Amino acid sequence: MCGLFGAFNIRKAAEFAVIGLHGLQHRAIDYAGIVSSDGTNLYRHAGEGLARQVFSSAKTLDRLHGRHAIG
Repeated sequence: MCGLFGAFNIRKAAEFAVIGLHGLQHRAIDYAGIVSSDGTNLYRHAGEGLARQVFSSAKTLDRLHGRHAIG
């Protein structure tokens, strides 16, 4: 079972998506990932573990550019 969370037209959407994934963490505890977009490019980061473990570094979120994200 998994959970999805999306953010559209929000500044630093990936940070907002991490908060949403944390709220949905009870749905899937094995894996977490986010794809963000600046309208032209897609940026992806995913890994095994809880959302707070996969996205524990501020550098990770800084690489997920854009105003749109889904996790």
